[in-house]
Amino acid sequence: MKLNPPDEFNSSRIIVSANHIEHWVNGRKIMSAEVGSPEWDKRVASSKFSGDSGFGRNRLGRIMLTDHGAEVWYRNVVIRRPIATDGAPRGD
Repeated sequence: MKLNPPDEFNSSRIIVSANHIEHWVNGRKIMSAEVGSPEWDKRVASSKFSGDSGFGRNRLGRIMLTDHGAEVWYRNVVIRRPIATDGAPRGD
């Protein structure tokens, strides 16, 4: 993964469709996962958040922006509501 130097911002995009998640950084896909798969459960269990009830399992709720112990800045954060296949906003 190519990151920009410290004085420049990187771009990130997270795409969720049903149980499939993709994370893109600077136009390149860096990971994809299926929520609820054995691999997902293994990674949740070994994460630093494993003791947090429901972490990695909720379908609705909060979005976490983490810093992993270093200074981090965010700008232009856009969150779009999911769109159902019929074009109407989804309620889940």
